[in-house]
Amino acid sequence: MLVVTLVLIALVLGLNVVATYVVVRRDDVSVVGRMVQLLLVWLLPLVGAILCMAAATAEGSSSRADGSGGGSYDSSGSYSSDSHSSHSHGGSDCSSDSGGGDGGSCGD
Repeated sequence: MLVVTLVLIALVLGLNVVATYVVVRRDDVSVVGRMVQLLLVWLLPLVGAILCMAAATAEGSSSRADGSGGGSYDSSGSYSSDSHSSHSHGGSDCSSDSGGGDGGSCGD
């Protein structure tokens, strides 16, 4: 029983160390925000680590610094070189009813 307890403690501590590394490496969060996340990780060991790593993964997947997030972001709120999207941003799709449009809404 002691061995199982020690293994579980080691796993939780390992998860906390990984979560700490993920939180500290985030540049998109302020220093105060990182401190709050670190407190959450270490005061609520299992739940805090999972929540902070899930938040970092969810926010990091849409704005990755290495450019693998699906394209470069422009100020209009869309991705300018998104290779996964088949939507055309041309103005002719919205102004003509010839059936050549994408069938979606205009002005995205």
